[in-house]
Order: sequence, then C-alpha cells, then structure tokens
Amino acid sequence: MATTERSLIDSGIFLEVLLGQERMELCRTALKERENNLIVTDFALHSIGLVLLRYKRPEAYREFFSDLASRLEVRSLPVSEYSVLLDVHERYGLDFDDAYQFAVASHFGLSLLTLDSDFAKVKDLVKVSLLR
Repeated sequence: MATTERSLIDSGIFLEVLLGQERMELCRTALKERENNLIVTDFALHSIGLVLLRYKRPEAYREFFSDLASRLEVRSLPVSEYSVLLDVHERYGLDFDDAYQFAVASHFGLSLLTLDSDFAKVKDLVKVSLLR
C-alpha cells in the first residue's frame, strides 16, 4: 500500500537493501510504499556512494541510480540554515550527518524515515518514523 506521507529517507534505509543486511526486507517494503515519493538529501546520496565504494561495490551504486534516479527528489540544506544544524548538534548531540538530515527535514516540513534511533532525541521537533 502506497503512502502519501512526505518523508525524508535516511541513507541507512537504502544501504540496508543495497548491502543485503539484516533488515533488508523491512527497508525494501518501506521504500516500495514510497516508490513515487522518494525524498533524500544530497548528503545521503554522497554517504551511500561513500559506503558502497568503500565496500568496493561501485556496481551497486550504479544500479541504485539506474533504478531510482528518475524518482528521487533531492533536497539540500540552504546555507542560511546551517546554524540550525549546529544548534541541533550542540543541543541534542546528533552527529553531522544526522543533524543535516534533521535540518533538511525541518526546513522542508518533512518527516524522517530512519533506522537510526539517535533521531528519537528530536522526535518532538520533527516527526520521526523509526523502522523496527
């Protein structure tokens, strides 16, 4: 069943599928439900590439783009909003990539779809859907 919720999808969701990890089917289902509404950050695309190339899986990165490029909506954090990223890092202890994801979701009024329980720290500020 497709969902119409506007969610920013954390890179871990894609990596779980691409690397065939433990929660692959859960993530695959979540992506299928959002197949026409795939919103990611530019940072997530870089992170996915970084991980896949580190694991010597360039073909997986190529397949990722071949399969999804036409359906991806990519969001970037405006430079004027980087202070939000730093505030969230300092106040909630999120690392840079999580703070970036949060700041983009907050700026664009999106919920966050993630496997990362660190986002529970900011669930009162932005809707967080934690896949379990």
